[in-house]
Amino acid sequence: MWALGLFLISLIVGGVAFEASDLSVPVLENGTLVQTGAVRLAHQFEVYREAVDNFAAGHPGFSGTVPPDSLSLPPGMTVPPDFSNDLKGGTAYAWAFPGTNFISPEEILGPLTEISEGSVLVGRNSGGILVSPVLGPESSIPLPGEIPSGSLVSVFLTAPGAVP
Repeated sequence: MWALGLFLISLIVGGVAFEASDLSVPVLENGTLVQTGAVRLAHQFEVYREAVDNFAAGHPGFSGTVPPDSLSLPPGMTVPPDFSNDLKGGTAYAWAFPGTNFISPEEILGPLTEISEGSVLVGRNSGGILVSPVLGPESSIPLPGEIPSGSLVSVFLTAPGAVP
């Protein structure tokens, strides 16, 4: 009988421990919860934008959209359909418009800013201007019209003296 009681107690304690571990979610300093999907997408976008930047640095005369199969991405990485890029005039633009998933750009921007170590060339397209979480609208970096408003955007200057 005592074995059955011990078994029931271990099930209850194990269940409580499982529930507690299942509820573990990262929390920002201001107390807001970080969606794990947003963190995952921020990491994916960081890998994607770095691959676009590396392609641009290695192909300074290239102009247009770099297809995913031309990028040096980690084996098995699938580029989400709402990630895109454009290279023109010595500047590389990579962007993500979270239209096919249910995560807003604002949810991804926080983790992305942290991952990109506070780069002022990473932000959101607000009316054709890059708005960096670090500089705000003062960045005054104009963005091409093909980048949807509200998208997460990374700008990379590939040519010396290039101006976006």
